[in-house]
Amino acid sequence: GNVFEQTCTKTGEFSVPETCKAVNCGVPPRVAFAETAQSTTVQFPGAAHYQCKPGYTIAGKPTPEHQDFSLRCLKTGKFQALPAELQEERACKPVVCGKAPELKHGSQTTKDVLKYDDDVFYECATGYTVDGTVFGDKRWRTRCTATGKIDKMFTCQLIALVVQGEVRDVTDNKAVEGAKVVLESTLTGEAYSTKTDVHGRYIFQEAPTGRVTLKVSKGQMVNAARTMTLSEDRFVPDVYLSPVLPSDGWRVELTWGSQPKDLDAHFICGACHLSHLNQRINCKPYKLQMALDIDAHAGRGPETVTLMNVGASTRKGNCRFEVVNYSKSPGLKSRSDAVVTVFNSGGKVKEYRLGSAGTITGETWEVFQFDPKDGKLL
Repeated sequence: GNVFEQTCTKTGEFSVPETCKAVNCGVPPRVAFAETAQSTTVQFPGAAHYQCKPGYTIAGKPTPEHQDFSLRCLKTGKFQALPAELQEERACKPVVCGKAPELKHGSQTTKDVLKYDDDVFYECATGYTVDGTVFGDKRWRTRCTATGKIDKMFTCQLIALVVQGEVRDVTDNKAVEGAKVVLESTLTGEAYSTKTDVHGRYIFQEAPTGRVTLKVSKGQMVNAARTMTLSEDRFVPDVYLSPVLPSDGWRVELTWGSQPKDLDAHFICGACHLSHLNQRINCKPYKLQMALDIDAHAGRGPETVTLMNVGASTRKGNCRFEVVNYSKSPGLKSRSDAVVTVFNSGGKVKEYRLGSAGTITGETWEVFQFDPKDGKLL
């Protein structure tokens, strides 16, 4: 007990007194995610001193005053109660960083509140990287640090490519100056605009990646559009504009890739045979003026046929437009990039692609038939 007595012995001296010893509270209690320097028992009025491990505090707040706490050894032989914030879980709480930052132009694995050592994975959307370059990083991992802050965060920058090309007149292959060229991103809907110079050239210094549409327009010419996928700097093949036609005019445009070198356009109405051998014909039986405007023989084209006085004929007839592979090799059946586009005064009428329209016999592609009396594709 806490009370003791001393007696007077027969020798006239008091008995040896007992010694009062400090109450022993034992080994300090364990607190998860906390450390204490005391590894042995603690006696009254001593105390066990704790420090929450890095990334943990008493209330989850990343401040030094919430890092340390002590438990005094009471005279009852028990340690005082834990701080109220620790009593339920008997553990220091992880530091809270708040909600995961939202990423514009990208996605993330969570938008929830982050606690110490929680991580989030971010990824930029198609057409975006961290530094706006084609080969820039698209993905990264970030985590909640012991300071209560996210360790690293980036933004997603639109990838900027250099895209350039030329605009030409389909009837004479001359440069078209002052044409409006618009590059529109399918992904974002953003549009970039410029105009061609005296040489018909245009350039976009910060073009987006991914699927885009190139739109070209100029007064008194038929608008043109081309859809493509951009993944690197590139020179776009020439865009050809067709001058607006009168009410009795039709035009046929042939374009293709770099091979074969020479595809020839032929327009045949009875005995009237328009080709590179006979490039201007007054086809009297059908009252047609026929002209081969351009004869290309270095790949890509265009070759252009213009018809005037369509509808003046009183005679019906089955005229036809053919493409002949003058180069022979590579063969027509091995290619799929030749395109024939037909225009009249109302603009673009129809487009035919090699392999999906018309018939191929040997190295001749019969594309379509035409009625010059009624002005109709057959």
